[in-house]
Amino acid sequence: PPSPPLFPTDRRGEIHAYIGRHLADVELSPETIAHGIGMSRPTLYRTLEGEGGVAALIVTRRLERARAALETNGDRYV
Repeated sequence: PPSPPLFPTDRRGEIHAYIGRHLADVELSPETIAHGIGMSRPTLYRTLEGEGGVAALIVTRRLERARAALETNGDRYV
């Protein structure tokens, strides 16, 4: 039989949802994410290493949100 995963990759959806809910929070960090979902920071890092890491994911999601706001708001101040 296959070995169980070494870390809970099935929690990626939960991690992404937490990040999405807290993108505007300037305090959003690996520590706050890990604490918020009840996961150790090392496990969080291992879970997201295939996505470029925690910080890269936060930056990417914030840039995506900013781009969407610019596209939606046209020439209005964002």
